[in-house]
Amino acid sequence: MNKISAIIVLLCLLTSCVKEKNPWATKTKIQPIDFEWHDISAIYFDLAVSNQKLQETYPDFFGNIPDSILSNRREDSLALDFHREVQQKISLKQVQDSLADLFGYIKDFQEDFAAPSVYSFTGEMPYLNPIAYFKQTHDLVIGLDWFLGKEENLYEKVGIPHYLRKRMDFEQFKLRVAENIARQMVPYEIHQRKFLDQIIYEGKIIALMKRFCPQYSDSELLDYTDESMQWLSDNEAEVYLYFTENDLLFSDNHQLSERFIYPAPFSKFYLENDANTPGRVGVWMGWQIIKNYLKDNSEITLKELIYEKQSEEIFQKSGYKPQ
Repeated sequence: MNKISAIIVLLCLLTSCVKEKNPWATKTKIQPIDFEWHDISAIYFDLAVSNQKLQETYPDFFGNIPDSILSNRREDSLALDFHREVQQKISLKQVQDSLADLFGYIKDFQEDFAAPSVYSFTGEMPYLNPIAYFKQTHDLVIGLDWFLGKEENLYEKVGIPHYLRKRMDFEQFKLRVAENIARQMVPYEIHQRKFLDQIIYEGKIIALMKRFCPQYSDSELLDYTDESMQWLSDNEAEVYLYFTENDLLFSDNHQLSERFIYPAPFSKFYLENDANTPGRVGVWMGWQIIKNYLKDNSEITLKELIYEKQSEEIFQKSGYKPQ
């Protein structure tokens, strides 16, 4: 009788394991996806190529730029320095392989995803937004000069703050592309302006990034150091208590985004130890809510969650309440 009971218990455990869903799991072995590649910089900085030829080749980029302005931009010494650094430090083959792999994961998640035409361009993309994905035209533009490594001397020369340079290591490249595409896939409700709406939206973005880049850790997804992750683990209950006791979750004060969501050297609780806190703690909390929700509502798929508009319902069903 004891043996039979043990077998029944074992079968029940095995059954529960089979039923449990992994929202990050892929359907099959991921196959890289081919895509069109255009290295604009290769002819942009080749002054043997005339402005007219450049404009004819890439009319969407240069068609409306006056000849004199285009000439000055092509001969800009700082842009040329960045271009040379990209040539020396970044392997275009590695970039292409990384993107082909990423597109494969995205296609596995969304079957109608079409790999975009990719344009690499040095010297023109802003460092705050080095990647632009255009969903309607299936185009992706990448400024590789902003992935030369946080110790790049040129970043010091142009005055980029240190807390932003963490996102400029080449290891961050794939994640930044994944993030940009994810932001085009997760519906953003313009009328939902509560802080809870915003952090759950950011949590959904991280969830998609995790699905597209499963080999990355939470700290890499969030761009946190081990020390920052430890601080968040140690102070999770206090952060939650701060948000709830000050009625911030359901506030529509736009300054909360600046304090807790936008990139910053630290979060602004307006407390004495603010300088010791990681930036973007709102994004981190949104990710915790989403993880809890998927864990406690295993019948809901990641795709269904992304299109769920009711942030308060997601929050309540997540059961998120650190002690």
